[in-house]
Amino acid sequence: MCKKIRGNQKHMSLEDRNYIEQALGKEMSFKEIAKFLRKDPTTISKEVKKHRVCKPRNTYGARNDYIAKQHCTIIHACGNLKCFKRCASCPDCIDHCLIYSSESCRHLRMSPFVCNGCETKKACRLEKYYYQSLSAHNRYRHDLSASREGINLTPEQLSDLDE
Repeated sequence: MCKKIRGNQKHMSLEDRNYIEQALGKEMSFKEIAKFLRKDPTTISKEVKKHRVCKPRNTYGARNDYIAKQHCTIIHACGNLKCFKRCASCPDCIDHCLIYSSESCRHLRMSPFVCNGCETKKACRLEKYYYQSLSAHNRYRHDLSASREGINLTPEQLSDLDE
């Protein structure tokens, strides 16, 4: 843990998560957010990564999002011998091509890992991730209670496992 920030070492509240959501919308860094909340920046980073919500890309009227579609020369990956399209321009490529990998936003691979404060999110056609405080808090509360549940076994089942 960071030695400079002395936090309260308690669970995050809904208010803390609301602040994180608002701060991400203002493009604040994890370090700035952590300083205000008196938490470690890695705690904020883990919180955002773990509880971000995916909004699938808009595929209406779009072709596939294959990364190497400019240089791909594979044909007939779908198995249809009457199809003479390159797989890069065929929407069935996603289901049949063995080397297919989809395009993703490079900003999601680095901090802040979400599109909350992104300026181009309305024009972007790629998959988006958002941090939403209420859904993050609800998932956290569910995970917290689920982790404290015991094993649901009868004494007979437990003895069978022991043997």
